[in-house]
Amino acid sequence: MATRDSEEHRKRFGRWLRDHRVVLGINQTEAGRRAGISRTQWTRLEHGESGTRRENVPGIAKAIKADLLETYRRAGYAPPSSDVEVPDFIERLNSLPASARNDLTVMIDALCRKYARQQK
Repeated sequence: MATRDSEEHRKRFGRWLRDHRVVLGINQTEAGRRAGISRTQWTRLEHGESGTRRENVPGIAKAIKADLLETYRRAGYAPPSSDVEVPDFIERLNSLPASARNDLTVMIDALCRKYARQQK
């Protein structure tokens, strides 16, 4: 499993950012402006050259119109003030077969999207 600081994780997060930015039809300068970071920093994130700080995650989510909890997860952070004991929860998930974890990921993503629509 890739950690937040690993090159693999940074590159995966960067591809996710780029995909969202491209769908919105904005350039890196505009994405950085919306996120409250420089174009250079945004570019480094997309290329997987650096990770992001926790305090930048909300701005990044807003910039690409992504779900905040999903952005925290993709950036490698647990959402703030989680009601769930994250280490215990993660340990339990990791004990499941890969196919079950994939099924749960799909279900959780769908629930998050549904909840986000209800909040609008």
